[in-house]
Amino acid sequence: VLVPVDVLLSTTLSSELANHKNLTWEDSFWNFMHDGGILMYPIMLLLVFGGILVVQRYVVLSVKSGTFRYRPVLKLCEEGKVDEARAKAEKLHGSVGKVIRAALHKKYTNRVDAEKAIEEVFAAETPSIEKGLSSISIMATTAPLLGLLGTVMGMIELFKVITMHGTSDPKLLAGGISVALLTTEAGLIVAIPLQLCHTLLGNKADNLTGRMEKAGLA
Repeated sequence: VLVPVDVLLSTTLSSELANHKNLTWEDSFWNFMHDGGILMYPIMLLLVFGGILVVQRYVVLSVKSGTFRYRPVLKLCEEGKVDEARAKAEKLHGSVGKVIRAALHKKYTNRVDAEKAIEEVFAAETPSIEKGLSSISIMATTAPLLGLLGTVMGMIELFKVITMHGTSDPKLLAGGISVALLTTEAGLIVAIPLQLCHTLLGNKADNLTGRMEKAGLA
């Protein structure tokens, strides 16, 4: 025989557990967005646009960094086999390949002319290498600020509720503070990965620029 027993000895708590529904992740997400307020939507937009920009910059930098067979060309130059090096340089790709091709494009009369040709390549490639990195940094900085703004707005609304109804209901106060802090949580969730990605992409761009300088000097 099954006898219903309230093991929690709490009618309110047991009824809440009985009426509790397991939400899907979509429902949980939209509840999270709704509870956080209007500023949750620009924070999520920063996440979407920032993620797209991170993927795009990673692909571009990977393509520009994809020059692995330039060392044999430099070795031929050291051996004085410039014509062979020029022929191999035509098959090089990426930013490093452009630097080497610019240096071997023609027979320069002096070092100054060769350096000017390499500097022209640097002037054209550097902006495209660093493009978008500042935007990612701005997004990573703006997201937690929007979260903090949402928290301040939520706390102001909470104080209005306290003014009207007092502090007799701890559950009401705890729930209001929890909702107010959701935007700060969302802002940090967006800002931390974007800042990490910005640092990684910045290091990748610096590494590529260093390889270009090294190849140009060689």
